[in-house]
Formats: sequence, C-alpha cells, structure tokens
Amino acid sequence: MGKSKNFVICVLSFVILMSGCAAVKETTRGILGISTKQLEETRSHAVAKTFHYAYKDCYDRVKKILKGMNTYIYSEDKKKKMIAIYISEADTTPVGIFFTEIDPLNTKIEIASPSTFGRDYIAKKIFAGLEDADVQKRPAVEIQGKQSSALVTIANVHANPGDGITIPISVTDVSKLGIVSVQLDMTYDPSVLTLIDVKNSQLTAHWSVPVKKINPAGASVSLEGNDALSGSGILVDLYFEVSPLADLGTSNIDLLQATFNKGEVSSKFIGGALTLTSPKETK
Repeated sequence: MGKSKNFVICVLSFVILMSGCAAVKETTRGILGISTKQLEETRSHAVAKTFHYAYKDCYDRVKKILKGMNTYIYSEDKKKKMIAIYISEADTTPVGIFFTEIDPLNTKIEIASPSTFGRDYIAKKIFAGLEDADVQKRPAVEIQGKQSSALVTIANVHANPGDGITIPISVTDVSKLGIVSVQLDMTYDPSVLTLIDVKNSQLTAHWSVPVKKINPAGASVSLEGNDALSGSGILVDLYFEVSPLADLGTSNIDLLQATFNKGEVSSKFIGGALTLTSPKETK
C-alpha cells in the first residue's frame, strides 16, 4: 500500500513539473477565485460612488482601467453585475467591483475587499480614471473676455445613523461671471439619505427660494435672482435625514452637473461624502 501511495505522489509531481510554473499559478488562482462569496460579504463596507455613465459604458471603462493597471480578472458575473480581481500577478488580494444601474444614464460602483488597503487602492484608481474621462467628454463652455468657470464643492460630513444633518454646497468667487441662475443635479443613496429641505445662504439670500425635485437617483435644486451673485461661499444648505438603518461607512454625494445661467458659464465640481460611524466612534 505504501509503495502505491509513493508511486501516485511521484506521478503527480512529474505532471506538475512537466506542466510548468505557469500552470501551477493558474491552478492556485482558480482555487482561490472559485467563490466570490467573501467579496459579497464585504460589500456592506464598500467604497461607493455614482458616475454619469450608462451601465454598459461604465462596465467597459472599468475593465479598460483594470487592464491598464495589470490586475488579474479571475471572475466576471454579468448577472450579478460584478468583476472580481486580484491586485496584480504577484498580489492575490481579492477585490470586487459591483455595478448598480441607477437609471439609463447613471451607474453606481461599489469597491469591496477583505483588505482595506486593496479596496481603497483599487477604488482610487477606478474613480480617478472615470472622473478624468467624464471631464473629457463634457468640454467647458468659454465666454470671450471673461473668467468663465466656477468650482462647486459639496462638503464632507460625519454623522451617526438616524441623525439630521446639514450639507453645504459652496462655490468659488463668481463676482465677474454675471450669474443669475443655478441648477444643481446631484446623486446620493436614497436608502441612506432623505432630502428634507434646501435653504438659501447669505450669498443667495436675495434670490428665490430653492426649488427641489426628488428623483430615484438623488435630486435637483434650482434657484435664480434678478441680481448677479457676487463673491464666494455657500450657494445652498441641504438638510438631510440619515436612515437609522444605514450601514456604517462612506456614502457619496456627487454632483452630476452644476449649471449656471442655463449653461452659459462653465463649471467644475467636486463631490462630497457622508461618513457614518457609531456614536462611540464620534465621541
């Protein structure tokens, strides 16, 4: 019996040697990547962001970014709208990229991993790549002889599940732009945040009361006035309620578009994030 066992071991060793290191590496990857259950379990702690791309376009762009990073894609599940990767040839840290089609023009991406470093590293690369491409596909409108761009920023906020919060949206100096109307289209997770009210700031106090329109992916806010804005500061304050059932972690609040004077003045924008922690962590 002992001789037979030794013979089998020798034969297996010979097959492995003849197959080469590459085959062993591929076999190891296959075993490690058979199940994506671990990635799905870490999805509750994912880093998420919504982008102004249709699902298929977003999926293809992410794959292109991953290939450019030389990651190893070991699983694709189009039914679950997920791509599972290892960070590199040498680093078999698993990372999952999950896609949620918010509407025909917007897709939410979630990056999950048992490794915080792996999650954050891949998220940074993918998000930066998609944001750069988004800026390129939406060229700025220039106005002859004027400064013609405004930078709009959504603040980052920390809170606890169940809190009521205020999130300001600010703008750089617009004194020379002749701005008399603003529309802000934003996206956020409605299961985490409910927009209760929008109020004027000191900068827009002489304008109309903001009008808000809720949609499945977020909301749009518009306001206007007879006199052009002057200076910099907060455009509007957003008043949200945080769901008491919201998971701890980060939930993004992104601007899809900031439109001044119905598109006559170009804009750039930076989204914000809500970080949810337990009451003990915020003390």
